[in-house]
Formats: sequence, C-alpha cells, structure tokens
Amino acid sequence: MFRTQSTVNVPIAAGAVAPLELAQINTPGGAFTLNGDGTVTVNQAGIYQVDARIQAAADGSFQVFVNGAQPSVLNGGAVPTAAGGTAIIPTILTLNAGDVISIVNGGNVASSLLGVFDGLITANTALRIIKLD
Repeated sequence: MFRTQSTVNVPIAAGAVAPLELAQINTPGGAFTLNGDGTVTVNQAGIYQVDARIQAAADGSFQVFVNGAQPSVLNGGAVPTAAGGTAIIPTILTLNAGDVISIVNGGNVASSLLGVFDGLITANTALRIIKLD
C-alpha cells in the first residue's frame, strides 16, 4: 500500500497526479517502485486488484491511470459536494512489468486533498495493489 498524509490541504490541479509519498511496511520488496513524482511502477506482470482512496477537502473527480491514460475498465470516483468527502475507486487490472499507476484529478477544476480533520491526521490518498494472479 502507498499513501500520502498531510497536516494541511494539498491542492491538486486538474489533470495532475495526486502524489503518493509513503510505502507501507507490508509492501513486498521488489514488487513495486514508488517514484519521485508520486506514481508507482509495477515490477511484476499479472492481474491486480487496485483500490484507490482519496479524501478531498472539496468536490472533485479522481481516476486511476495506467501509463498516463485511463484504462478501459471502471477507474473513477467522485466527491460530489463542496463540503468534501471520500472517493473510493476499486478496479481489477491486467498490468505488465514497467506499467506506471497513478491517481489523477480527472476533473476540469482543481481540487484539494484533505489535511487534518477533527484533530486527526489520516491518509488523504491511498493506493492498495494486490496481485491476484
């Protein structure tokens, strides 16, 4: 699992990558590479369950991209209220070694990832990748 957490709201421009910054301890060594631009490279081909979670401070649309483009399967989620909320994007993808996964603000306007809420610092973006086959 990869995630980002911040104590302040993080603006994400339309079309920009929502950065991932931390790899969880349970990420198998060598299976994935966390890149400096907030994307993740898959190092082993296979069929994967890919789940993205985004906590937005305001409305926004987010998508899981593979190699900078939308895959041909369900890959989006939205926070439809100006008060903010959580978008969860579950999908199953066939990925090749070298494919790059990212969470992207797929909307037409900037959005912000939620920082501290009610005194609690949580992961404002998270990407879980599980190899199924």
